[in-house]
Amino acid sequence: MAMRRVVIEAALAFPERILMHDSWIGLVSCAIGKAKYLDEDLLQYRRRNQNVTGVRHAGMKKIDVDQWHVLICFIQRYVQLRQIGGREGQ
Repeated sequence: MAMRRVVIEAALAFPERILMHDSWIGLVSCAIGKAKYLDEDLLQYRRRNQNVTGVRHAGMKKIDVDQWHVLICFIQRYVQLRQIGGREGQ
């Protein structure tokens, strides 16, 4: 993920309990009008058994709760993000 400073400044401070920060940054980028999706592989990603961070298998209920939390945080910050997007377009 590559981004301009305005995107990271808008995304910070991350809301509490946001588990996937890249998803949060993507939502914020869309809200301020600065997101572009590239449908191509730009790097290779490899995960090994020795990695410090592993894949946790969360239940569907936990995933649903986490997604609702992201949505609520996004709605709470949406007006502010649209204002940032408006200033950037000038």
